[in-house]
Amino acid sequence: MSTKALQWLKSALPPAEYAENKGAVWPFRKRRAALEPRDWELLAPVFTVSPTLEEAYNLREDLMELCARD
Repeated sequence: MSTKALQWLKSALPPAEYAENKGAVWPFRKRRAALEPRDWELLAPVFTVSPTLEEAYNLREDLMELCARD
């Protein structure tokens, strides 16, 4: 997750809610197949607030799958 995205989330969310989602950076970097239930708990609210981040995550996964085919 980029610094700009984190700054935007920090400004968009109440401090308590942002603190709950602070650990979402590491699950965001993981491949979908490697995510554990706790990772999804961290990512779901972030994706709800920012559909663009969810789209970026999904596009990255699609690209990784395409590259793995060759």
